[in-house]
Amino acid sequence: MIGEIIPVVKVIKANKILKEKNTAQDFEIPENIEEIDIKYLEEDYKSELEAKNRFEDKAKTIIAALTIAITLILNLSKIIEAIASKYDLLIIEWMIFILAILAIVYMLVAGIMSIQVLIKENLLYSITLTERTEQNKEKIYIKTRQNINQNLIRNNIIYTAYCSIRNSVICLIVIFILTILPFETSNNDSNIDSHVQYENICFGIDATNWLIENKNNNIYWDKIFLEYFKIAEDGVTKNIYDKENQIVVVVKRVDDFYIIDDIISNINEIE
Repeated sequence: MIGEIIPVVKVIKANKILKEKNTAQDFEIPENIEEIDIKYLEEDYKSELEAKNRFEDKAKTIIAALTIAITLILNLSKIIEAIASKYDLLIIEWMIFILAILAIVYMLVAGIMSIQVLIKENLLYSITLTERTEQNKEKIYIKTRQNINQNLIRNNIIYTAYCSIRNSVICLIVIFILTILPFETSNNDSNIDSHVQYENICFGIDATNWLIENKNNNIYWDKIFLEYFKIAEDGVTKNIYDKENQIVVVVKRVDDFYIIDDIISNINEIE
């Protein structure tokens, strides 16, 4: 499980063993190696060279894709901001932040691992001219086994890069799911939504304090403004009674802006 979450740990251990074998040339030579036709040994050697080129092509493809992916990931700030406003929970905000960091780290790890295939692990155990001339089957066999191990190292690194990309995509999917979920836990109430919808509303200090203290209300500002439009002219302050919410809204209109100076509650009607 840890190897899937942190795939680098597994690949470091596996590649260390393979490198030690290559350095020590710890290979079991077949007893009948002299009976094997040298052309078969050379074909095996050439096939490992072709495999090396294929792994390098995969690494180049990953690097090219990551340059685009990382650019997109760096634009996560707007998505995180949208989620933070949607879910008014500190734990959700921290979770999104951690997932975003992990997505970036996983992508960077995939890029670094792919670059290793092209630079650090770009090793080739070649057959020398003397070994070719002498047709030294044992040396050709050892060089082939070394290249096989080196290709296994490349394969492990490429696989780790793919695992890192997979983990990054999983983090991004979780973030996007939280973004599009059709519900929210934000405490933003309807009057705040109304303030956002009506860009021409200005709240005074007293009105703002009232809105903060009375979050659970349902004020229909369009009705209040319509009533003001019927009974008053621009620049005139009016007290408009909202019977449904039992509040008095002190409002005036100046240059297409509605200014809410105060909101008074706890109103008692006299019958």
